[in-house]
Amino acid sequence: MLRRLLLLIVITLISTFVSFSPAPIPLSLADGCSSSVKRQPGQISGTVTAQVSCSSSSSSRSKGGSSASGCFDRHGVAVACTQGGQVWVSGANAYCSPQSTRARSITGDGDFLMYICNSPGPVGRVPYFMPVSSGDTGGSPEMMARTTVAELGLKPPQVGVGAYVYPGEEQWGLSWWIGAPLWLWVDDTDTHQWGSHTLSVSEGGLTLNVVVKATQVSFNVGDGTPPVVCWSQGTPRPWNPNELMSKQSPSRCEHRYQTLNEQGNPDSRFTVSATVTWTATWNTTTGQAGSFTLDMSSTNNPTIHIGELRVVRVPNPPR
Repeated sequence: MLRRLLLLIVITLISTFVSFSPAPIPLSLADGCSSSVKRQPGQISGTVTAQVSCSSSSSSRSKGGSSASGCFDRHGVAVACTQGGQVWVSGANAYCSPQSTRARSITGDGDFLMYICNSPGPVGRVPYFMPVSSGDTGGSPEMMARTTVAELGLKPPQVGVGAYVYPGEEQWGLSWWIGAPLWLWVDDTDTHQWGSHTLSVSEGGLTLNVVVKATQVSFNVGDGTPPVVCWSQGTPRPWNPNELMSKQSPSRCEHRYQTLNEQGNPDSRFTVSATVTWTATWNTTTGQAGSFTLDMSSTNNPTIHIGELRVVRVPNPPR
């Protein structure tokens, strides 16, 4: 009788154990994805198969780098491909300045492009080495073109104004007169401030040609009027006391102030700044082509005091 009772208990335990269903296997999934786990009937150990499927909206999200529509950070947020003369490098997740240095790894298994990148931490700027394998151009052709232009080292423009420091009135600094055309220009003796450059670079069997040209300059003259936009570098005006102040610039790059500075106050002045727009046109040996622009703004800006000339009638002295 006791044996029969023990046998009944064992059979009940075995039946319960075989029918037991283990808890689902937890999976860490991205948004928009689902999972399913396949088991053999009655399986309680051994290999199981997990399948994961994602919707197209989740799988198409960019996770850094560049795409046909632009550049993205590591969270998939769109960012400008260039900023202040720097290019976006997805691997560093930062804006970086490409260096002319190209390094060979110590193991000899590849080259690296060197960038100096902005860092949000206390260090400020840190180096970043981008590996360049065979056939790798370091990004899209446009990014390759932007990097090539950044390596050119374009400079902020030096602003020129047709105002003078009048002899005996040096305390007023650069001065000019209301209503008279003030000539404006930027320095074109340095082709990195205004000029044209033709560049060519080859990476991984791809040859890229880039023409970079200064196409316009915009002057902010400081009096609240709209910027003066010129399609040339302007014309310098050297000091000539015998030249009429009403003479216009041959390039028509000029401004007539209609607002006076505070009379008797040499510190009351207008600041003149300039932004040069460069246009880069590129093409590759594979038939791809495009263009983009970038701006370089002046940093050392002249200030002018605008005064007023008055005609005073003086009677002839008696003879």
